[in-house]
Amino acid sequence: MQCAAHYLPTYIPALDGPEPAFYRRMFEQMELLDQVGFHQVWVTEHHFHEYGGTIPDPATFLSAVASRTTRIRLGIAIVILPLHTPLEVAESYAMVDVISGGRLNFGIGRGTPAELERFGISYEDSVVRLREGTEIIQQGWSGEAVDFTGKLFDYKGVRLLPKPVQHPHPPFWVAASRSDDTYRWAGQQGFHLLTLPYMYEPEVLRNSIDHYREALVQAGHDPSTREVLGKFHI
Repeated sequence: MQCAAHYLPTYIPALDGPEPAFYRRMFEQMELLDQVGFHQVWVTEHHFHEYGGTIPDPATFLSAVASRTTRIRLGIAIVILPLHTPLEVAESYAMVDVISGGRLNFGIGRGTPAELERFGISYEDSVVRLREGTEIIQQGWSGEAVDFTGKLFDYKGVRLLPKPVQHPHPPFWVAASRSDDTYRWAGQQGFHLLTLPYMYEPEVLRNSIDHYREALVQAGHDPSTREVLGKFHI
């Protein structure tokens, strides 16, 4: 078992003071996590609310953490991929991987209907945006030009810089909660899994993870080489 810290901070000005001090304390804590031997530290993309909304651009935040740490892996859980163009995401997080010397864990997911709606994006389109965007990012990180034609995106001969340090790319993690299709898709792709165990009865989560592992095997992936992360509030 590995231990990690996951930051989804609530910013309350009356308690937390100015925002620069709020960020500085998080950076100091993450430096300490690096020093005492935690394996990973994760942050989450959120928007428009004090709960998590002070890290709307996690790539910028993680680049700052990368410059203050040396060993701990830096995770995004998650990029709300339907909110972004996949080329922009690929460029930004490749920079995090380069600046950190190859320490990025790259988590992706659909996000919440409320956030998507405020950006003018239909939740019904979020699955297509997630899956097409993921394929485009994988192509962009391969070092080859992106050639992709899908339902929503169309790119021809687009070359992205920089290329990530990790080969063939930073590990992908997929956030899965209510949809068994997401568990199966994550397994089919050979991605690692992000879960929220406190949201379900143990048997429900166990069945969903079984779907994930069955899909891994059917796609020719070794389940023993894939990780399942469970996040708990403490």
